[in-house]
Amino acid sequence: MITLLLDGTITAVSPIAIVLPGSEDKRTPAGAPRKRMLRNGVMEETVYVPPSSLRGRLRHLLTGEVMRLQHAADGRVFTPEDYIDTALGGVKDRKAEGADERLVDLAAIRELRERNPIISMFGSMVSRVASRLMIGDMTPVDPVAPVATGRSVRASPFVRNPAVVGLLDPARFHEFARLNALRTEANRNEDQAEQLKRRAAGAKRAGAPVADIGAMEAEAKALAEKAKAGFEQAGGAVNIQQLLDGYDVIPEGTVMTQRMRLVDGTETELAMLLLALHLLAQRPLIGGHTAHGCGEVIGSWTMRLVERGELREAGTARIEPYAGLVIDDADPLVVGALSRALAFGSEVLRYDFRGA
Repeated sequence: MITLLLDGTITAVSPIAIVLPGSEDKRTPAGAPRKRMLRNGVMEETVYVPPSSLRGRLRHLLTGEVMRLQHAADGRVFTPEDYIDTALGGVKDRKAEGADERLVDLAAIRELRERNPIISMFGSMVSRVASRLMIGDMTPVDPVAPVATGRSVRASPFVRNPAVVGLLDPARFHEFARLNALRTEANRNEDQAEQLKRRAAGAKRAGAPVADIGAMEAEAKALAEKAKAGFEQAGGAVNIQQLLDGYDVIPEGTVMTQRMRLVDGTETELAMLLLALHLLAQRPLIGGHTAHGCGEVIGSWTMRLVERGELREAGTARIEPYAGLVIDDADPLVVGALSRALAFGSEVLRYDFRGA
């Protein structure tokens, strides 16, 4: 068995958008994930990229690639469940009544590890397979605060490019414009109703006259009903010109420490990990809002190998953006694993990339 240790940094070439929802108890705010850590005896807070963002990215890239290679090799196709089992480890359902989760089929787990090295490496909650790959978070070397992007507007393409209107069917375009105008008016009425509700609530807390509060609530109710009728008449509630929410980002230029550990893996799993990193290097994007230019990264790691109880240096791996993974001063075992990874199409039919 082989243990590969990778320690390095990942740098945000462009802002990284990792946006979490707020907790139901309101204790954790929505936005970029934050954590507190001890630095030089002082507790400091910073945004960071959680392990799941990088781990999920590597696993999805790898699953898509091996399925593509198998399809190219013999034309096989896959079900959605096949992809979910390998890319996500399956989706754990509710425990059946009377089921005993202490029962583990060790023979089945061993067989699954042999035929599906992705599940063997990343693990599967559903199939009770423990992960052999540890992926740490991406923590800024120097603590940083999130940067808010601000709200934006999705503008009408027909306003920005009026020449295209002449290419459209006149009757269909006029009907589209009429319905969109209804939605826009209904959106406006809906917003005004919400504003009046908030004003009425504030006036009530301030002890305003009951008649004034009642008038605001009545007007808000009328506007809400008008908005509802407009949406029903238009057949929908979203118009072209829509306000888009802003989001937090980890600012570009942020250098983050990162480490990975493949513990007691096989030579196949070592090749799979290097293939996953190669695929990430070919499309070095992490997080959301990549269409806005977010998420581009570069990175490098020093590598060490533990084999038969001995620790040795194994070279350095780095992301060559949009080209691939480059390894310098590589250990012969790593050289062989990378060669195998890059030629994996020649052996991909040995495996079955599905779940249990």
